[in-house]
Amino acid sequence: MIAKDIAEYPGIQGSRTDLISAEELDRICVPVKDQEMHDMFFQRFSSNLDFYVEVATNDGNYQWTIKHGGTGSSHRDIIAASVPVVIELGNNARCVPGTLTVKMWKNSWT
Repeated sequence: MIAKDIAEYPGIQGSRTDLISAEELDRICVPVKDQEMHDMFFQRFSSNLDFYVEVATNDGNYQWTIKHGGTGSSHRDIIAASVPVVIELGNNARCVPGTLTVKMWKNSWT
């Protein structure tokens, strides 16, 4: 499942492999701060897929959207998959539960 693969992607890992780093998310979410890292992320996962990723803490205090170019989902069919994650906020002493959701779309499903 792509959501699980993205949650385990080394490029967004925190200080441990079971954590997602808020700092790394900040680099590739909109607005993109590290274009090279952002491009590498999408090259790894999106060769044949149109998708974007939403990561949020369960308390709603933090949210990240990772999308490529002008991708969007208006007027399209969407499927989504989510996995629970633990997000490292600044250091491993401050970890919070969250959800990583991948949304894929296609103009028409065949």
